[in-house]
Amino acid sequence: TAEEAAKLFAELRSMIDGLETQGLPLDQSMDQIGASLTRFETLKTKLDQSGYSLDSSIISGMDNLKAFAWENQKVILAKAYLGTISNNGTIDKFLSDVKSGKFVLPGPSG
Repeated sequence: TAEEAAKLFAELRSMIDGLETQGLPLDQSMDQIGASLTRFETLKTKLDQSGYSLDSSIISGMDNLKAFAWENQKVILAKAYLGTISNNGTIDKFLSDVKSGKFVLPGPSG
């Protein structure tokens, strides 16, 4: 609904403004960004099913945010993997451990 969209975008704007005010990088709020992207996809599906469409600039902006989140996740994965190869780990074992939950990826604070 329009109210859900307005609330979601207001929350995102507030989060980004807060990070900018504090001089923190956007990757400090990846959990919030991920939750917002999930809510956006749900909202977009609801709107699409109702025959409403979002402005293309909104969709483009959220796609850019999704691409940023994925790039950030790849960096975290790469750093985590590099940490395991010093212990003679292999990429297959690393990915297997990540998928099975035996290896937990570090968050923004470590």
